[in-house]
Amino acid sequence: MTVLKTDTMQPFTRLQHGFPPDQRAQVTAIYMQAFGPKLGRILGTTQRAQDFVAASIDPAFAITAMDSASDQVIGIAGYRTERGGLTNRFGDELRPHYGQFGGLWRGIILDMLETPETSDKFLVDGIAIADSHRGQGIGTSLLHALEQRAVDLGKRAVRLDVIDRNDRARALYARQGYQITGSHDLGVLQYAFGFRHATQMTKML
Repeated sequence: MTVLKTDTMQPFTRLQHGFPPDQRAQVTAIYMQAFGPKLGRILGTTQRAQDFVAASIDPAFAITAMDSASDQVIGIAGYRTERGGLTNRFGDELRPHYGQFGGLWRGIILDMLETPETSDKFLVDGIAIADSHRGQGIGTSLLHALEQRAVDLGKRAVRLDVIDRNDRARALYARQGYQITGSHDLGVLQYAFGFRHATQMTKML
């Protein structure tokens, strides 16, 4: 694994690009802690949902935060470009895990959340921190690592979406130089995901 550094990294934390197979379960657990409430009405909250996410996430589009003492995953940040993304395999894994009909309707709904990527932009595909390590600056370190990754890939901007119930995250991104550049109203899909709209925020690099 490639070890990364940022100017806000805590001394007990290391960042790495991707994750090995033996860390997939830890990454999945942290991802579901953060996004399970939003996705639970579509994917469910059973072991099947956990297995689906574990099979779907792509380490090639992830940066993980590790506890240096315990060597445990304590945070995950995904990203998406025109070449793929952390959760781009969701569509491929729906049918094997939910069947033909279950995979079809779930795929249609999940596709409605997708926004197109342009070749000069880098999309944040979710940042999740273990409950036990929140409030320690790990999310900011991961965000800075994503920005550096975007620079390395030759991108001109980083874009992310914040749901209407996450005022804390919106304030954090604003402090980091992100500006509101749009919004997406879910309409009737708000009943499926539990939020009404998402705010698009962008930072030029």
